[in-house]
Amino acid sequence: MPTKFQLITELYDHTLKSVTASYQSWTGFLRAACYNYKCPFDEQILIYAQRPDATAVLEMNRWNRQFGRWVNRGAKSIAVFGDDGQNVLKLYFDVSDTHESRFFRPLPIWKMDATFEPAVIETLENTFGDLAEKGTLADAVRSASHNAVADNFPDYLQDLQNCREDSLLEELDDLNLEVFYRDALEVSVAYMLLTRLGLQADEYFAPDEFAHVYDFNTPPTINALGIATSDIAEMGLREISRTVMQAQREQFFAKDGQNRYDANTEKRFDTERSENHGSHIPDAGRLSSAEPADAAGAVSPSGQIRGAAAAVPDEAPARTLHQSENELPPDRASGGDRADGAEDGGTDRGADGQSRGRDGGTEGDRSAALDGPDEQLQALSGGNGAERSDLRLTTEEPTEAGSDENALPAFLDTHLIEAILLDDGGRKHKRQDIFNYFQTHQNLAERTEFLKNSYNDIWVEVLAGTEKIRVGYHAEKDGLLMWEGSYLSRTSESVFSWSVITEMTEGLIERGEYKIKLGLQNVPVMAEQLALFDMGGDAPVYEAPEGNLPGPLFPAREVPQAVIDQALYTAGNSYNSAYRVAVFYMRERPEADCIAFLRREFGTENGRGIEYEGRKYAVWFMEDGIHLAQGDSVRTGYSPTVVTWERASARILELLEAGTYLSAAELEQAPDKVLSEMADALLMTARELTKEGREKGLFPQTLAIHDQHKGYPELDADMVAFAKRDGGLTALAEEYHAFLDAYDQDDSITRFRLSQYNTHRIGVVLDGLSYCGRKAATT
Repeated sequence: MPTKFQLITELYDHTLKSVTASYQSWTGFLRAACYNYKCPFDEQILIYAQRPDATAVLEMNRWNRQFGRWVNRGAKSIAVFGDDGQNVLKLYFDVSDTHESRFFRPLPIWKMDATFEPAVIETLENTFGDLAEKGTLADAVRSASHNAVADNFPDYLQDLQNCREDSLLEELDDLNLEVFYRDALEVSVAYMLLTRLGLQADEYFAPDEFAHVYDFNTPPTINALGIATSDIAEMGLREISRTVMQAQREQFFAKDGQNRYDANTEKRFDTERSENHGSHIPDAGRLSSAEPADAAGAVSPSGQIRGAAAAVPDEAPARTLHQSENELPPDRASGGDRADGAEDGGTDRGADGQSRGRDGGTEGDRSAALDGPDEQLQALSGGNGAERSDLRLTTEEPTEAGSDENALPAFLDTHLIEAILLDDGGRKHKRQDIFNYFQTHQNLAERTEFLKNSYNDIWVEVLAGTEKIRVGYHAEKDGLLMWEGSYLSRTSESVFSWSVITEMTEGLIERGEYKIKLGLQNVPVMAEQLALFDMGGDAPVYEAPEGNLPGPLFPAREVPQAVIDQALYTAGNSYNSAYRVAVFYMRERPEADCIAFLRREFGTENGRGIEYEGRKYAVWFMEDGIHLAQGDSVRTGYSPTVVTWERASARILELLEAGTYLSAAELEQAPDKVLSEMADALLMTARELTKEGREKGLFPQTLAIHDQHKGYPELDADMVAFAKRDGGLTALAEEYHAFLDAYDQDDSITRFRLSQYNTHRIGVVLDGLSYCGRKAATT
């Protein structure tokens, strides 16, 4: 069954491919991205796909600790890719999903005011140079965008030139490519700035101005456009943010001072009137003095003057904030320990001075959406949200079908997706047919094609689960479209590729949840067929299964032996690893030595990914053996398999003796490659001897070769030549073991600690020389 990470990856790929397909989709993305301008482009895409209305997002622990806000119970997170490259998700929550605790702190979110326009225009001119037009804020923004793009787009152009293959840009010459790129960037950056400044950007653009955007129609070219747009827009929005927030502070203190002045003036004026004209002026005609409130139970006078509240205006936030994966109760603080950050606009990425500035140099990297105005940035760690089960996100007010005014969030509820996959109403091949086909066809491509052809070209809706939630689906060319709600007022939707649909189906079958009539473990799904778009037919009723199936429907299985062998062929992730394994096993070694060798060679915190027959497999080397699973992770993949080091050692020996571990040519080269590695490692080890170490007479032969006036390729060749002489290897083994004995007594004889990497390379050749040799088969 695909993991949450795979579903989010699928959502990202689908959204990325469609975001430049039309004026509505691209501007819809820009409207969402301008409130998340400090997030990287990939996160902006996923936020747009799941919550296009998000205005300020942070991770849960930052909401708790930094702003004293708790996440509401039942709030749905926004999943984006983690930062550590380990196929995990990072989860954000929008400000609308939070509420204030009694420890809350004001949110530094800025909102444009007409009185700030002169200051913003001045900032744009100071930042991006003389503006051709600045009579209005919109004119200034468009001129500033022109300057910003002209200054910065050459830094991104080379990447675009290298990735335009198979796109609509492929046939353009370099001059026209520059024109298309610059024009698309100018309108996109200006649109983002105008929207974030509170203007209706569509009123200042004609759809034809975005014509060049649609030529960016492949993932690499869309990335080239999106990353550059995001980066350049961030430059402008950062400067605007500082200006507006400073103006907000000045405006607040000016109003606060005016309120205090007016109160004191009123007080003095009343005193003067009383002195000059007596006490006949009624109290009802003036305000009471600004005294503290009366004690409880006392009769209050007509009211009291209050100073302006010392808080930032609490309009709807304008930026994204981020959230970690831990599922702590939303009404108490998590244990995060992040430092404070900068103003609104995205995720903290590091300190200032690490990202592209206007002049192509470095400037502050992206930071969290809501941070303090002092630009204090902090590191951000990824969550392990791939294991969460609540990645479904919905909007409260669904968009009418066919309208791109507000993009729909993603349909990601696992239980509802599985209910759709279990429904037979839209398929000519029913679950029993699919199950039978999967039993006799193991190839992923064959299964995928069969499943794709099983769906009829009709629109289907069902009421899924005991709560009878309305969901629907329709077979598309590239995948299965699924949505929640009635189609014309659907609240979320996603398209998952046919390969992902196949893997989901495989997972249901493996877990005995495909609900075919074979056993009591296949409990029927509560679903009702609904007519949609003239689709007729009575509602199918799934009968309770009869009879018992002896044994599990799909017994737990291991990954294919061919995948295990491929993991053994490639051995560790270091250079010449397979050659070292072959040479080590060419000598008779005790089994314990072989297992210890494999642990060192493969490593016990090491792994890789393998593709076999169109499927992905994760491989991870651990203390107890080699862990494998189908999918992107050994923790979350299925068909998990553990190959013990004993079993791995026996299999390697079988492959060597069968002549399939290395080819004949590789096996012939193996001894020389490993001998050369050993010679280099010995020279490196001897070179690290201190003066005292040399005085002990260690490494006499190795140092005699090392101290020649030659370079390293020649020195390695001399060491290999010596090792091939009669008794040469024995002499080198003796002086190496004498060194190890001396090092055990006093490790200060070398300038640095002994390298385990070099020790391993030396041991492959020099350890166990007294054992007789073994012949390996060749093919």
